[in-house]
Amino acid sequence: MSFFMCNRNELLPSEILNRNSNAFILLYFITMRAWRGPGRSPRNCDIGEALIGDHSKMAMTQQQYRTAKMNLEKMGFITTRSTTKGTVAKLVNTELFDPNLDSYNEQINGQLTSKQRAANEQVTTNNNCKNSNNSNKRLMQTRHEAGRKEEGKRNKVVLPPELDTPEFAEAWDEWDTHRREIKRPLTEMMISRQLTKMKKLGIDLAMESINQSIENGWIGLFKPRIDSNREVNVTMDEAFLEIDTARGWSNGCV
Repeated sequence: MSFFMCNRNELLPSEILNRNSNAFILLYFITMRAWRGPGRSPRNCDIGEALIGDHSKMAMTQQQYRTAKMNLEKMGFITTRSTTKGTVAKLVNTELFDPNLDSYNEQINGQLTSKQRAANEQVTTNNNCKNSNNSNKRLMQTRHEAGRKEEGKRNKVVLPPELDTPEFAEAWDEWDTHRREIKRPLTEMMISRQLTKMKKLGIDLAMESINQSIENGWIGLFKPRIDSNREVNVTMDEAFLEIDTARGWSNGCV
């Protein structure tokens, strides 16, 4: 039967919840979905990886999901990569939620006897009890240092006044992270040109453009695809006028 463990730890849950409560929820889903092997999953995930991105199933908006993912990455709990099927998260820290990957592999391979496992578990338990406080302190210090180093690697970006909102800043940070993950970091010239393009689209379409490119694993930013089922607040006359104008007819008549 498949299961995962929630380790007793008073500091980590508080640290995550104080930073972003949705990050705690997302970490739960990643642990629950993490592939335990053997080999690769039907969704092309390696052991310890999970396909995410379906934010509505986690009771989050798209922006809440992206902010939660960004916080988990900065805190050192997960790494992510973009694929054609969506975003894949890899669980790299199991101090809070442990999907029992090692235990599962032991059952599959039969490498340890029950006595060996019992002995190892006892030693591990004793060591954890003795070192838990020091470990948590070192972990927090390491996370903060890693966060400072990560911030130092990023280009300092000054957003145009038209795009200078907390929501767009988070979206742009996600875009910058995505480009570095696929080994195509943004240059100063790219940043300048892409921000100019985003400014022309307007902040709402600009954020849709960024999300579209991240979800599809693209290296460029493009005008969002039009969803024919999406509701828009325009009248029929305004819609026809927009179509006519796009065709180059200045008088708006068919």
